[in-house]
Amino acid sequence: MPRLPHPVLIGLLLAGCAAAPPMEVQELSPGTLRAVGDGRASLVVAMQTHLVVFDAPQSEAGADRLLDAARAKFGPKPVRYLILNDPAALPGLRPFLAQGAEVIVGAGRAARLRAALAGTRVVEVRDRYVLADEKREVELFALRDGALAGCIRDANIGYAAGATSDCAALTRLVGQ
Repeated sequence: MPRLPHPVLIGLLLAGCAAAPPMEVQELSPGTLRAVGDGRASLVVAMQTHLVVFDAPQSEAGADRLLDAARAKFGPKPVRYLILNDPAALPGLRPFLAQGAEVIVGAGRAARLRAALAGTRVVEVRDRYVLADEKREVELFALRDGALAGCIRDANIGYAAGATSDCAALTRLVGQ
């Protein structure tokens, strides 16, 4: 009589084959998506020729789902800038780096990241930093804890730690 695998082992194998949970995507304004899934919220901002992404998902599969949602909405624009607030998201960076994205981090976080991501441009924001093109402006603010918050001026959307507000509330929060 053949010996069957242990039921716990079967459960673990089946769990590994299960489909990843879907990403919940909400359009906040034309050109701005908030996506929740893979343990965090992300914000995608469509610029004229590229995308800006706040907070990468924690896994490569989550990043792929986020990029699929962005492509479905904005077409094949590459991610040019990835604002990274959580070092736990490092496993989810590969799809963004494959597109040539620059990584933008808050004060005190760049040195370790540059060592881990040799060959990737890492920008450190100590106060304020603006990403702009002819279509829109994304203003970044350094927070005391080393994280970054952002304001998409034309949409009046503020973003910090996965939460959204209006730009006035965000600038009051960060003291700008």
